[in-house]
Amino acid sequence: MIVNVERSPGYSEAGYAQLWRHKGQVVLIMGNTVQELRDGTRWLWSANWPTGERVNAPVSELDPYEGPKPSMLEVVRQVEKWAHEGNGDAMWWLGDFYEFGSRATGANGGKALAYYLGAIRCEPQCYDQDTVGRVLQDGMELFRAGHPESVEDKTPTDTRAFLAKFREFRAIGTESMIYFPDTKDWCECVMIAEALP
Repeated sequence: MIVNVERSPGYSEAGYAQLWRHKGQVVLIMGNTVQELRDGTRWLWSANWPTGERVNAPVSELDPYEGPKPSMLEVVRQVEKWAHEGNGDAMWWLGDFYEFGSRATGANGGKALAYYLGAIRCEPQCYDQDTVGRVLQDGMELFRAGHPESVEDKTPTDTRAFLAKFREFRAIGTESMIYFPDTKDWCECVMIAEALP
């Protein structure tokens, strides 16, 4: 789940994958861009650190976290735990994370596709047709163009065999078609992601 953090103009201290405190609880900043609503309210994507649960926290109410700082690998493992438990927001974050990767984990377009599709299957109402279309289109190449050259590529090499694991790509070999998700079986996607290195 997500913590939406209202961001005040000029405020820039809360950063991606950092822990902050909000009203006695620890939150993980999951977003790297600020979203602005029609009313001008600005939000930064974050999550309750122990649970992954969604919380609305104005940035003006955030305080620096003085406890141990997790490594990027520890952050990824925690978010993977939330995804395993059925947290669609965590699945989306992991899709984005593995699309680009890090030096600690490498990039893995197979994991990215599996987590993105898991999020879409888990909460289809949260994703518009263009977003789903981008995931499916870029997923056909397993996001190979997304990660920096300095990050190890752990993407599966047999693209067609990997795509065949997903219902969305069931006709890619015979009809050259992809299908929009027609199942809510997010667990299948998470299990595919977890089986990859």
